[in-house]
Amino acid sequence: MGSSLTIADLKSYINAETSFDISRQLLYFNGQPVQGDDKTLEELNIKDGEMIALLVSEEEIPNQSQPSRRGGQTQSSGPRDAGAMTSPGQIESMRQGCLRNPAQLAQIRQQQPDLADAVHDQQRFKEIFEGLMGAERDRERERQNQMRLLNEDPFNVDAQRKIEEIIRQDRVMENLQHAYEHNPEG
Repeated sequence: MGSSLTIADLKSYINAETSFDISRQLLYFNGQPVQGDDKTLEELNIKDGEMIALLVSEEEIPNQSQPSRRGGQTQSSGPRDAGAMTSPGQIESMRQGCLRNPAQLAQIRQQQPDLADAVHDQQRFKEIFEGLMGAERDRERERQNQMRLLNEDPFNVDAQRKIEEIIRQDRVMENLQHAYEHNPEG
């Protein structure tokens, strides 16, 4: 990233990569909060390769260099929503889709063999699918808890590296999910 990049641009980039709302991002450099979203990295003497710590607040943080845009901000639910497909109708629709699409069924067989084996039994398919969604919700809850604990010490370099790895893993999972939804023949 260039030295002409503003803090607002950096926060927008972070939002695009992580879905962390801009109004909840706190940036720190050398243990001090970064002030002034209109300032460039060069103006703040932040050089290429130096670490900027990110703290994601539970609540919206008023922008110091601009009036608060509280009404204009939208909160993202994050890259994954484990409960998005849990209604019986949606689950049955997915099962029927698998029965009609052999390529999709083959892909599910690779990723979730138990689910693919249950495709001909509506009740068993529903139970296995709901179990998978429950496990995904538990993983997401654990991930959120881990992020909260890591954010409690924003100056800990190891904690920042773990946050970075969690973000990287989220992006990989999001890309895989996107590929699965939009290119099921894969």
